[in-house]
Amino acid sequence: MSIFVAVLFLIIVGVSVITSKIPFLIFGLYIAMSLLTFILYALDKSAARKGHWRTRESTLHLLSLAGGWPGAIAAQQKLRHKSKK
Repeated sequence: MSIFVAVLFLIIVGVSVITSKIPFLIFGLYIAMSLLTFILYALDKSAARKGHWRTRESTLHLLSLAGGWPGAIAAQQKLRHKSKK
């Protein structure tokens, strides 16, 4: 359900760009921040499995607040990040 909300949000922002309600830069920033956030969550999950250096949780939260929350939600659901030990 959470991923659905994130995808729906990105669709709404995309439609808003197409209808010239908001500039394309806004959509591009959401996509870029979401991808960056997802990648960092994936790298952190990989590091956790290998016992290596981890990404600070505050960094992950900051990226989410900076617009990467759709990617964070997707990572938490798909990668089971910080949901199971």
